[in-house]
Amino acid sequence: LSLVELRQRLQAEDVLLVQVQRIEVAVDRLLGIVLVGGVNLAELPEDGHCLAERQAGGHEVAQDCGFVVAGGHTVDDPEPKYGFAVTGLVDPERLVTNAAARPGQVLVLTKPIGTGVIATAIKQGGCPDGVARSAIETMAMLNRDAAQVMVAAGVRAATDVTGFGLLGHLSEIADGSGVGIEIDVHAVPVLFGARELLAQGFYPGGSVRNREAVASRLTGIDDEETIRL
Repeated sequence: LSLVELRQRLQAEDVLLVQVQRIEVAVDRLLGIVLVGGVNLAELPEDGHCLAERQAGGHEVAQDCGFVVAGGHTVDDPEPKYGFAVTGLVDPERLVTNAAARPGQVLVLTKPIGTGVIATAIKQGGCPDGVARSAIETMAMLNRDAAQVMVAAGVRAATDVTGFGLLGHLSEIADGSGVGIEIDVHAVPVLFGARELLAQGFYPGGSVRNREAVASRLTGIDDEETIRL
């Protein structure tokens, strides 16, 4: 998602520069690990304000999450990027993987889905400001608290939900754990405004590829629902 496009669309540069970088930093304590990492940066070199705000936001999130930014580098690239490469330690007795699900367990989502739909609508100029702001606030919310609750409750199977969508990442859990997964599609939380934007035809190209990748494994779900998930 282009920061420049977001800034032009929402006209809230200072807020968005910090918030958008928080989206990238949501590695935080997902598996309950303490992180000490280096940062990889690729910025627009002519926009010094953008660079300073992004780095300041990264430092703020690092403090919130309890890890140290130990270095970094920049790359000359047309699209602004920001991310952390992290290293850390995990207690083997509390390790959470995508290959440890067991029959009878319940799937819990810590955030609603639909970011790809909304991001596509923003880039194409079709997303209402309120929908965009609401989505960014949700994406900027750290996973720290959910991760701490997850580990304390003894959860052993988990996954992120990113480029492969919910169905793609659940397929990885199913394969790795040797289980099947049943979803009530009407119970899956969706970001405010995402359904309406999907109905207008806004969705990323990756959603079509994701649907094709899992289509042979699905039963009882139509194409529109598959695109949404």
